[in-house]
Amino acid sequence: MDIYEFAAWADETASQLLARSCCDPISTGVFFVGALRAGHVLEVNGPSGAAKSEILVQVAASCILPKDAGGVALGREENVVLLDLDAKFDELRLFQVLSMRLSEALQQSVEEVSEPARASLQRFHLVQCDSSFQLLATLRVLKPLLTKLQAGAGLQLLLIDNMSAYYWQDRAVFQAAAERMPQALTFSTVHTAVVAELRKLLLLRRLPGASGCGEARFAFRWLGAEGQPLAFAVTDGRVMRA
Repeated sequence: MDIYEFAAWADETASQLLARSCCDPISTGVFFVGALRAGHVLEVNGPSGAAKSEILVQVAASCILPKDAGGVALGREENVVLLDLDAKFDELRLFQVLSMRLSEALQQSVEEVSEPARASLQRFHLVQCDSSFQLLATLRVLKPLLTKLQAGAGLQLLLIDNMSAYYWQDRAVFQAAAERMPQALTFSTVHTAVVAELRKLLLLRRLPGASGCGEARFAFRWLGAEGQPLAFAVTDGRVMRA
C-alpha cells in the first residue's frame, strides 16, 4: 500500500467509527490475560517452558468453539489464523482442549464430542514460515485469505508464535555478511518490518462503507510468544515465569 492509495480512501463516518470501536471484547479463557479488544496487540514474553504457546492454544480454542453448546455459552465460532514460525505448534493439544471444553459443556464423553471438536478445527488456520523473509512475504500476501475468512464466519484473531524464532538463524547469516552488507537485516529491523505489515493490514480493514462489527472484528489481536518488547506496537504485555 502506498501513500496515494491511502490518501484515496474516504474518511470514516461517525457511525462507522462507533461500530468499529464498540465491538465486544474476546474472552481469552486465561484469567491473567483477560479480554482482548479490537486493535489490541498483546505480547507474551518469558523463558522456555513458561507455557506461552499453551496460552495461544487456550485463546484460539475460545474463539473457534461454537457459540452455544447444550445451552451453554462457549466460544465465538469465528476464524483464527496462527503463524507458526518455529514449526512447534501442537495441533493435537488444541484438539484436546476443544474436546475437554465441549465434554464439560455437553456433559458427554470426550469420544462423543469428537465431531463438534473437529468442526471447530475447520475455523483454525495454520500458516507455517521457515525464515524471516518468508514471514514478511507471508504478511504481504495474507490479505486475500484474511478477507475471505472475514466474509465467511468472521475473523477474530491473528496469532504469531514465536517472534524470536529466527533470531539465531538471522544472526548467523547476516553477521558473517556484515562487511559486505552494511544494511544487513537484524532482529530489530525484522520486527519493525513485521509490525509495519501488520499495521497495513489493520488499515486495509478501515475501508469506506465498512459498517458493523462484522468488518471491525478484523482489527487484530496479536499474541506473539517469546518476542522482544515491541514498545512501538504492543498495547499490553505479559511476562511468564518458568
